[in-house]
Amino acid sequence: GGTLVVMEGYHWRFHPVARRVKRVVQDGRYMGRITAVRMKFNLLDPKALFKTPTGQKAKIKLLDRWCYAIDTVRFALGSEAKFKVESARFAGVGLKANLTAVFPGGFVEVPVTVEVNKAKLEVPSWDLSVDGSRHKVFVKNIGHPYVYHHISITEVKTNKEKTLQAYGKGETTFEHQLNAFAASIRGGKDAVEGVRGRLEDAKEGVAGDTEVWPTLANAEENMKLVDEARVPDIHHAPDIHHAPDIHHVHSFSLTHSLYLP
Repeated sequence: GGTLVVMEGYHWRFHPVARRVKRVVQDGRYMGRITAVRMKFNLLDPKALFKTPTGQKAKIKLLDRWCYAIDTVRFALGSEAKFKVESARFAGVGLKANLTAVFPGGFVEVPVTVEVNKAKLEVPSWDLSVDGSRHKVFVKNIGHPYVYHHISITEVKTNKEKTLQAYGKGETTFEHQLNAFAASIRGGKDAVEGVRGRLEDAKEGVAGDTEVWPTLANAEENMKLVDEARVPDIHHAPDIHHAPDIHHVHSFSLTHSLYLP
């Protein structure tokens, strides 16, 4: 027998910036009640300068990017938050979706807005905003923070703002992910659990859900939201039903695998 190691392509999860943001957002005493979440994902596409994708091809590309955008939101808020797509619309090279996030207890529905675009001349963005009743958090470029990033935290009562950065030793998100992947290959399941433990940074007082390594359950939940994002637009774009089904879309995010003899 052997062990199959599979890792999703969410490289950004393994960087110190993602973990720092996760700790802050999930600290209920610090953030207060979460009131709104916004995600803007604008990825540069050089080919679009000469030929803009249309129809099915454009939608498939947007749904691919949607995987990363929605995972960013779900990662920051934690696995206890349950999401539902209320509306979604494809417009040219963009996808805008409105969701609600419900936390345990079900008494508060938090509005979540996710915008995914294919940038031409715009500066690429992978930005997350989380508003709480006590503090607001904005992170610029959570996806590729090794290039440049900043985390802004604003106190609601005083409007005082502070800025944080977490470059670590300068490693890329891909290096952080590859190190975790290599450790899992060398040590199997026990090593995977060990990587999770180290990434949780327990000594720093991690609060809430600190899962970094993407799980199968996480992948399935993301793909459900991918499916929900494309279904509401059927009446506006007749060819949307030709987009790949949930199983095919799932393959976009599974990028690294190795069979161990």
